[in-house]
Amino acid sequence: MSDNLTFILDVPYQLWQKNNSNRFKQIDNHELPIFEPPTHFPLLTNDIAYTDGGLKTSQDIHFQYAYDVRYVLRLPSSYKLSDDMEALLSSELPFYAQRIMEQTQKRLLLKIYDCINAITALTNLDELLSKMIDTTMEVIPEADVGVLWVYDEQEKCLKVRKASALVDNETMKHMRMKPGEGMIGSVFQEGEAKVYQTSSEVFQASANMSNMNLRYLGRAYSFKDVKSVICAPVKVQKKTKCVLILYQFKQATFDKSELELLKNFADQISIALHNSNIFEAMQKQNHLLQKRTEIHERLVKLSLENKGIYHIKHALEKIIGFSFSLIDAFHFSIDEDENEAFYLIDKHLEKWNDSKSLSTSFYVRSPKNYLHQVYPIVGSSTCLGYVVFEAKMTLSSTQRMVLEQGIPILALEFTHRQTETNNQFKVSEEAFQHLLLAETNAELLEAAKKLKLEKTQPVFALIFEVALDMNPTFINLYMQRFLHFLKNQLEKHLHVLYTQDSSIITLLKASTAQEAEMLVSKVLSNTSVRARAGIGGRAVQFVQISKSYKEAYKALNQLQEKRIWNKHLNFKDIGINQLFLSHSEEEIRSFVDDFFEPIMAPNGNDSHLVETLQIYMQHNQSMQETAKALHIHVNTLYQRIHKIESALQISLKDSEDVLNAQLACYLKEHWVIDA
Repeated sequence: MSDNLTFILDVPYQLWQKNNSNRFKQIDNHELPIFEPPTHFPLLTNDIAYTDGGLKTSQDIHFQYAYDVRYVLRLPSSYKLSDDMEALLSSELPFYAQRIMEQTQKRLLLKIYDCINAITALTNLDELLSKMIDTTMEVIPEADVGVLWVYDEQEKCLKVRKASALVDNETMKHMRMKPGEGMIGSVFQEGEAKVYQTSSEVFQASANMSNMNLRYLGRAYSFKDVKSVICAPVKVQKKTKCVLILYQFKQATFDKSELELLKNFADQISIALHNSNIFEAMQKQNHLLQKRTEIHERLVKLSLENKGIYHIKHALEKIIGFSFSLIDAFHFSIDEDENEAFYLIDKHLEKWNDSKSLSTSFYVRSPKNYLHQVYPIVGSSTCLGYVVFEAKMTLSSTQRMVLEQGIPILALEFTHRQTETNNQFKVSEEAFQHLLLAETNAELLEAAKKLKLEKTQPVFALIFEVALDMNPTFINLYMQRFLHFLKNQLEKHLHVLYTQDSSIITLLKASTAQEAEMLVSKVLSNTSVRARAGIGGRAVQFVQISKSYKEAYKALNQLQEKRIWNKHLNFKDIGINQLFLSHSEEEIRSFVDDFFEPIMAPNGNDSHLVETLQIYMQHNQSMQETAKALHIHVNTLYQRIHKIESALQISLKDSEDVLNAQLACYLKEHWVIDA
């Protein structure tokens, strides 16, 4: 495929993309000067719509795909697409867009590495601070204006260190921003990056700025037309030292992707600042800069050449002079066995509760009583893995530097591995939904083929739910741990389809319901994770899988209603409850309330009548057993029964009335919570 759409189109064009939001981002532009983004409006999957986008000189062609993905091709208004061309574009745009984004990502990665290399090569703190805003603008070219604020410890306020070329630096340097004042002071005080996506959000966040600061700001640049702002703290040893703020004055606004990029780049700048402080105090170690560059280039080359994790690991080992273990926290499959990986994750959770920093290295004794030093590999606020080595010596400055350089590269590799897994789940989920909704035998067979299901193999729909009552930072790890455990325990019996929030949707290969229950019971009795499972009926044909899936969810719902964990429930064992599954909780509660209302005694009198009726039914209408259970005389019970019959206008000797009473008591006990 060509590097641009000119292999299909012979006119200027723009290509915009929207993923799971109403905001469009331009991903390609070929000689078309119009900047305003397209207007979003609802479309069904596979629909194509033509609009003028409010522009007279161009037309917008909207191509809608699954998962709320939309591409908009902007062409000159005079250009007409043929039906064949429209069909070709509809099929080719996703692949072309993916290629463009991959190329953009590679260019961005190279640009980030170049910028990091540029700022980390500076040993003078003043030079580094002056360079920061320039490199930030290079990494995020969508920004129109950028300003770097630095905290002055003596004056206890933030000052402008440098602004981009469009801004009057000298005027802005008169500003003194207190912690908590405006967007800059807020980000400094809270230590968290923020994005302001509308003008109203920007002005609201700036409302508490002093009049003097507002006057200087207005003189330095016309900020009244600002559309969007992103702002991120730069920290050194967990303490905010600077604040980077970027402004956008065009129609398109910053979104979370630019925010994440700024945060990640700010983290790299934080490392550079920390190193700069060290270098200023230790001029004799200037030779480390050259070594750092060499290491950086070598690791980046390995990453860009897709050499893989093992090559990067071996390169790091060669540079630092000793071997280490590498653990993938999501796949548990590199150097250590899974028990070692689980052990480290649990210890990391303990250490995190003390330090509140995912990336902080820590010491831990292995199950064999060896002391190890552990460096977490962190990306996007998630622990992806660990570098582990025996703590026999103190790391030198060079060795620590190598790990600082290598861990972000390893994080990129681990992220790529995890992305591949997530993509596989998405494909599997889409195929399974097609199977559930198939209207023809051909559609059913096609979906089954994508899922690699065998016609001769009976299956049971099986849904696991995991209790995610731990620190949110570690939820993904524990979900992956349980998923990995499932695969090991059930091996060839289990066909994992996808995960959804705290649930894992699977198909279990088993000949009988007894075998299926035995396999699930084995899992729940051996795992350390709190979980439960609903099992659907046996499906011997593809068309029966949909029914089994619905039954599995109903069985799981029963366990949820009763707050039961570490148990499984087969739909066939629900018994009489199957009659009520199609009714809402409101309907059942209404029936129960209507039945018991005459004896509920809102004034407090005869409040024991409901309890009496329930225990009477539980003891099969035995007067002696009921009186004994209630600790009352039989004659007293006879009086209560008479009051109940009178109030409810029933006879407990009439079989139909007895059935209604039994049903109401059963539903009150098992279906209506706090009725």
